[in-house]
Amino acid sequence: MSQGNGWETVPLGDIITPAKRAVTVEDDRTYQQVTVRIKGRGLTSRGFAEGLAIGTKKQYEVCTGDLLVSKIDARNGGLGLVPSDLDEAIVTSDFPAYEVDAARCLAQYVDLYVRRPMFWEECLLVSEGSTNRVRLVPEQFLALEIEIPSLATQEKIVGAVAAIDRLARARERELRATQHVLRAAREHLLATGGAWEDLPEGWTASALGELAEVRSGITKGRKTKGELRAVPFIRAANVQDGWLDLSEIKTLDVTDNEVDRFRLESGDVLMTEGGNAEHVGRGWLWEGAVPEAVAQNHVFRVRVADTETLDPRFLAYAIGSEPAREYCLGCSKKTTNLASINKTQVTELRVPVPPLAEQLRIVRQLDSLRSAGERMQGVLTSTEGFRAALIEDLVTGIRQPPSAS
Repeated sequence: MSQGNGWETVPLGDIITPAKRAVTVEDDRTYQQVTVRIKGRGLTSRGFAEGLAIGTKKQYEVCTGDLLVSKIDARNGGLGLVPSDLDEAIVTSDFPAYEVDAARCLAQYVDLYVRRPMFWEECLLVSEGSTNRVRLVPEQFLALEIEIPSLATQEKIVGAVAAIDRLARARERELRATQHVLRAAREHLLATGGAWEDLPEGWTASALGELAEVRSGITKGRKTKGELRAVPFIRAANVQDGWLDLSEIKTLDVTDNEVDRFRLESGDVLMTEGGNAEHVGRGWLWEGAVPEAVAQNHVFRVRVADTETLDPRFLAYAIGSEPAREYCLGCSKKTTNLASINKTQVTELRVPVPPLAEQLRIVRQLDSLRSAGERMQGVLTSTEGFRAALIEDLVTGIRQPPSAS
């Protein structure tokens, strides 16, 4: 169907065709496998595997420029173009691949179109099944409509977004550089070169349990008595290395007594019990962003006993430094993919304690660098938001793409 101004609205099936390149997996060959990430983050390699270790012997080969779709996660943004480094990788039938008709549409334009939240909502409408087995119906997927302008206009749209992507990548590099400077400054200012065995004059080192109260949080599924109410629940996923991710806060039903016992207070330092090896003991300062929040049992709450002796923010920087991270990993209990530490081990972590004035001086310097990184992160977030809005306007014809200049 024509929209006018050189635009058409057509079924996806008019411009993409199923690419069924069946492959029988051979035990003595090595194959690259693919993961389709959600939220429009594209495709990435799952690594290489020997055919003998691959259970499903009937698979399908993908090629550079294919549109690869996850039947399970298309509704969550699990689709995108196959990049050149995944050419000839294999997937199961749960990941149908489609060739794009280059005479009518640029593959990169299709990629922009389908990696939009508005399109994912349409994918949800053409998915069927029970709660845990909802899957995209390929025939209905191909019936979804796409708006396509002329090839010349598509090229301009793709070029405009590519320019924004270059800007975003440059800002990502600047952010990483700022973070690197912050880490280097932290290690220097906290005198980590001697692993806190040879501290500057006037500094001491003490076990964390001598300086603060260490407490685990609340366990989900515990038995409770009394009236319950929902309060914000800080999980290990919220506690990152040097920052808190509060974009998604879940709630937990607790009693008033539990709120009194486990409520987080501004100045508490949060540390994770475990996860992947790099996650053990990571943490940052709680600054009261969410009232009445309590922590999960996989998060340790470290509450400084005397802030005239130890500044909580200084402690938050100290637990992120190399000696502290190495201690947590070194004494953790490890399984194949996970590692964890217990409360006793956390209390025995030794941390440096300079004079309070020195602590505050170090914090001011690190905070200055941290603020620069936060500003850069804000700029990058704004760029990403502008990119998403620009794509939506361009592929729906609301905004005209800029000229090549």
